[in-house]
Amino acid sequence: MCIRDSDPTSDFEENHRLIKFDHKGVPQWMTEMRYESWPADLGDIAVDAEGNIYVTFFHNYGYDSLLIYNTDGQYNGFTLTGDGSLLRSAVVMSWDPMGMYRWHDTFLEHYTLWNLNMALDGEGSLYVCSEDSLLKYDAQTGNRLWTVTHEGFNPVSYNNLPPPPKDQK
Repeated sequence: MCIRDSDPTSDFEENHRLIKFDHKGVPQWMTEMRYESWPADLGDIAVDAEGNIYVTFFHNYGYDSLLIYNTDGQYNGFTLTGDGSLLRSAVVMSWDPMGMYRWHDTFLEHYTLWNLNMALDGEGSLYVCSEDSLLKYDAQTGNRLWTVTHEGFNPVSYNNLPPPPKDQK
């Protein structure tokens, strides 16, 4: 579960919190993503068979700092980039089953797009889909394997994954 929240004690104005619950609804751990400006729009959450967690969201500003926390309190920071005009960052992140950060990636999308979806294929790939882009990742390493740009991909699910580009698998 991911909850948007603000923390007045932080230099970073906005947060998303990721909370893992057990089968009885008891919280197991919590971690967060902090960023300096708002707004950010949640996209999707997925969990693979091993319990690794994947989160994607849009960040509306082109230039900002993002801190991705582990459950041990350590964080990884990076800068979101944009072109300063009509594009905003789409962020893809992963944590292991214990809430330790694994990897992240960003790509740019037009500011009028609002949907981000994810699907896992059960064979080690993660697909992220916006309204005009489909990206395939190695779910373990976060390496982007390919990107296809085409209007009308959304939503993506395991049952309707489009074929890969002709020159890639």
